[in-house]
Amino acid sequence: MFPALPLTSAQVKRSDPQTVKLWEALPGRHRGETVLVSPELMNELNIAQNVIDVVKDNLVHGTGNQKTDYMLSRGQSYYHAVAARHLRDVDFRGDDGAIVKSGQAARGGTCGEQSALAMAYLSNMDLTRPVYTYAVENHRDHQLNVIGDLREPRRAVVVDPWPIFARAHLVDNAALRPDINRLLDVHLPGSDPKIELDELADVKLVDEKRIAHINQQKQIPTYHQVLENPGSVRLEGRTHGIRNAGVRYQNRENAAEVLENIADRAVYERQAMAMQQARRYFPEGDDS
Repeated sequence: MFPALPLTSAQVKRSDPQTVKLWEALPGRHRGETVLVSPELMNELNIAQNVIDVVKDNLVHGTGNQKTDYMLSRGQSYYHAVAARHLRDVDFRGDDGAIVKSGQAARGGTCGEQSALAMAYLSNMDLTRPVYTYAVENHRDHQLNVIGDLREPRRAVVVDPWPIFARAHLVDNAALRPDINRLLDVHLPGSDPKIELDELADVKLVDEKRIAHINQQKQIPTYHQVLENPGSVRLEGRTHGIRNAGVRYQNRENAAEVLENIADRAVYERQAMAMQQARRYFPEGDDS
């Protein structure tokens, strides 16, 4: 859950007025901790964060089952996620890259489309370690990507664009724990990408008229109908996927290179305002 905005804005304004420190802003016991990592691991963490940001930028309507994105988009995040699943099963049926292309075409999705798109980008990068997609053991129906061996939690990097404030982190600080017994996909170094980036760029975007038509066909309730009957859709309020937002990763050979759990202030305050609105309509059981 977000703290109330009047308190939050005062609490998080420290050195950089354009940045929110998530360890100060988000609820929970977040203690400061600097984790020194190798240059190679720092590079993977930076790649992971860049991929997370690109996925968020591509799926512009937001995550289909996050409460705040639903409120901010007036239901469009959900409608575009519904359309993505329809396109996967109809337009891209039989295509090995169906879930990636459908999410791109609809500009939306939930963790399935997000993790597949993240995997597509990661598979095009010159990584020296395998990338895996796992189901999550402590959250229903969720999946995410991991760079490296899950059995080395202090060296394996989680790449998960699904939370509202998604940040790259190591497995030993993961609140959403990948299940080593439920491997869904893998990309090995040197093997062909899951999909070429040129092919992904050529995917045609579906217009809003068709998005609306798909949702009408499937009898998806409108935004106002959902606000009147919140139980008609399943939405969550997952703010972050890390146990301790106070962890910062620092290159042990270059002290100036640091990855912290921060967010753009404008983005944070928009999301916080949307969560306050969402609490009027949706139960808080899934907020975290």
